[in-house]
Amino acid sequence: MNRKERRSAVKRARKSGGPLSSRAGSTVAPLLDQAAGLGQTGRFREAVGLCRQALDLEPSHPGAYHFLGLGLMELDEMDEAVVALRRSVELFPDSGHVWNHLAAALCRNGDAAGGVEAAQRAVDLQPKFPDARFNLAKAYEEVGRLEETEAAYRQVTALFPGHVLAWNNLGNLLQNSGRHEEAIKVYDHAITANPGDAQTRFNLATALMHQGRTSDAEREFRALLAVQPAHADALNNLGTLLDEQERYPEAREMFGEATRIQPDQVDAWFNLGNIHDKANNLLMAEDALGRALSLSPTNPRYLCSLIQIKMKACDWRDLDGLIVRLKGMVSEGTLGDGSNVISPFSTLSLPFDEREQQLIARAHARQVADKAKKTPNQPAFEHARPASKERLRIGYLSADFREHPVAHLVAGVFDLHDRERFAVHGYSLSVDDGSTCRQRIVEGCDAFIDLHGQSFAEAARCIYADGIDILVDLTAYTAHGRPEILALRPAPVQVNYLGYPGTMGAAFVDYILADETVIPPEQAAFYDETVIRLPHCYQVNDHRQPIHPDIPRRSDCGLPDGAFVYCCFNSNYKLEPEVFDTWMEILQEVPDSVLWLFKGSDVVAANLRREVGARGVDPDRLVFAERQPNDRHLARHRVADLFLDTFFYGAHTTARDALWAGLPVLTRIGDSFARRVGASLLKTVELPELIAKDREEYTRLAVELAVDRDRLAALRARLALSRNTSPLFDTPGFVYNLEETYEHMWREYKRTSQQ
Repeated sequence: MNRKERRSAVKRARKSGGPLSSRAGSTVAPLLDQAAGLGQTGRFREAVGLCRQALDLEPSHPGAYHFLGLGLMELDEMDEAVVALRRSVELFPDSGHVWNHLAAALCRNGDAAGGVEAAQRAVDLQPKFPDARFNLAKAYEEVGRLEETEAAYRQVTALFPGHVLAWNNLGNLLQNSGRHEEAIKVYDHAITANPGDAQTRFNLATALMHQGRTSDAEREFRALLAVQPAHADALNNLGTLLDEQERYPEAREMFGEATRIQPDQVDAWFNLGNIHDKANNLLMAEDALGRALSLSPTNPRYLCSLIQIKMKACDWRDLDGLIVRLKGMVSEGTLGDGSNVISPFSTLSLPFDEREQQLIARAHARQVADKAKKTPNQPAFEHARPASKERLRIGYLSADFREHPVAHLVAGVFDLHDRERFAVHGYSLSVDDGSTCRQRIVEGCDAFIDLHGQSFAEAARCIYADGIDILVDLTAYTAHGRPEILALRPAPVQVNYLGYPGTMGAAFVDYILADETVIPPEQAAFYDETVIRLPHCYQVNDHRQPIHPDIPRRSDCGLPDGAFVYCCFNSNYKLEPEVFDTWMEILQEVPDSVLWLFKGSDVVAANLRREVGARGVDPDRLVFAERQPNDRHLARHRVADLFLDTFFYGAHTTARDALWAGLPVLTRIGDSFARRVGASLLKTVELPELIAKDREEYTRLAVELAVDRDRLAALRARLALSRNTSPLFDTPGFVYNLEETYEHMWREYKRTSQQ
């Protein structure tokens, strides 16, 4: 019972002749009348004082105890409120009003079971008393008796169709149970009864949003904001809806307005930070995420996101302390719940070992599975015992069938599959960017299905209807991935491959494709999938990836002609203080050298130049590369001398690009999948001498190769030959091995399903 309801109760009780009534002849009537007036104006402390005076005069006056209890509830002095209301029902046991107020007080005081008993007594005494039935439903809900809660709310709405709160709470109950369609119908009833009720319209819009009815949800949110423009939660949810539709400027406006209206709206600050990140407004993103964390300092998701944006901006100030906090949360098992779990992908570039990464992935997988369970009209897919098929149906699911590093790697796979043994389906989760790379993938598939904009349940139904035998997820926990599709199990065999270099920690993924280097046998325990190791490097490569024939001059790239050029075109978030310290030591040992890095933004360039200066190196020895079309990007590798890999999250596609362009790569082998890819690539092209076992060897090799140009030239010559001889660049051979792996998976599935 809220404050408004309690004030209404005072009015009703005084008119009804109940225990609040100042009965004829009572010596305390003037005191109670005065106390009632004070209560109506919110002066509860004074009202309580008058009730105590009344009880001094008449110690057994039930109305004085009743009003005293209501006043104490307003002052949040719940222990005393319960005592007063219990005394009132002892003195006047036939009052449904007093029992009802006692029920509310007991629930607020943590005794929901007692609240159920008191509310039921009130209903027994006054079956048509709406507040009593409503409080009975709320008490049932607090003790977790949800079937009885639903029945009680339905009784209220049947007896009192205009009871908006009962309709609204019933809708909330259905919504929280994942029964979104039923909730929508209930909210519609509530709005019909009271069209101006903002909370119910907000709940309706949110239910429509969860149901995937985006246009209907947007209409309801905008209708609400038209009459209540300062509704911060509606602004935030509408922003989320627009964000999901990639309408980023509109979403940013909604989140910004929500934070202006309600500066402590933590979700809106977090969402605003993510929108700024997508627009590469890194300073604004860092500010917004910092505000979210300040409002909720123990939220692991907010902390992890702030760390990630600082890594992306190469702003390493205060970074160590933030990482220590996050590692502490992981070690304590504080991995978040609901929507606040840590992003597994975000931690790959941080100093977490494989055990910690597995714990983080498992927590995320639980959230994914829970979300899938609550899918409206959840599809239940049954996979019949496999029959003999002429062709296995392979489905490739990806958000990166576009101008993207993953697409550059896999583009050559699809049309090379043996069509007598395999049918190939591509399932895209991203918009069609019109790129040549996407078109090549489309043409290489037997069927290419655009799932962008569909709910994960709709996407799963589509995959299941196509009869896919083996579903290969090329995105997993990376940007725009939809692991909820896999959680619904649309295919009997499901595989984690290429996009996410780590375990998904999920029971709904059967296999991960790897090799002996990225997942050595002794590390298999940190992967919840069955590890299948391909014969050579796990990474597929496109043997037809074009390199622009025009090699730029060094001056065209801003590089000095006579310098030794170290380069690293990894994403900026993969850079971190330890590897940067190492690079600066190398530059100091090789005075005529420069370091050529990818320029993510002006913010990144400014931060890195500051870090260079702080380490005693001339910032002018740092040169930045702008983004270019991929064929020209590959061509410019040929003006560099040596590619330097990062430590925590090494080069994957970027290392392959360097090797394909003929540029040697120096790597340091690490202790996780993401830190061992460079070593796998180098072993496959037979350049194992470029794999350093530790930081000291890495530094020594980088310096020696700059000094001994003949040795470096010999390495380049061997690498040039490997383009024609190495399994790394043999795409048809890779696809053959991949097909053998798929057939092995299917044989295992047939064997286990027949047991």
